[in-house]
Amino acid sequence: MNICIFTGRLTRDPESRQAGGSTVTSFGLAVDDSYKNKSTGDTVDQAVFLDFECWGKRGEVLSNYCKKGDELKIQARAKQDQWETDGVKRSKVLFTVMDFEFGRKKGQNKDDGNG
Repeated sequence: MNICIFTGRLTRDPESRQAGGSTVTSFGLAVDDSYKNKSTGDTVDQAVFLDFECWGKRGEVLSNYCKKGDELKIQARAKQDQWETDGVKRSKVLFTVMDFEFGRKKGQNKDDGNG
């Protein structure tokens, strides 16, 4: 089963473009991650940066209502994006949004009661 669930903040404003008669919206998401350092026992916090695409009306909604720094809760599926540049094959994992929920707006605290 290829279903991924993320909660994170937009790393840039969503950008929409036309592709094959449909609208596709691209954006990045920073997702918090942490692990315990085996040597020191300290908890290390870090961000993981992921790329997403969202097709059709959902993408248009993201583009119209979301800005850099806003929180999103996303359900997506992973796909391998492959291309060639100057004879060098390249690839990356790209996530296609299946569904999402708005989270807190940039600057809104957890304790505001609005998110």
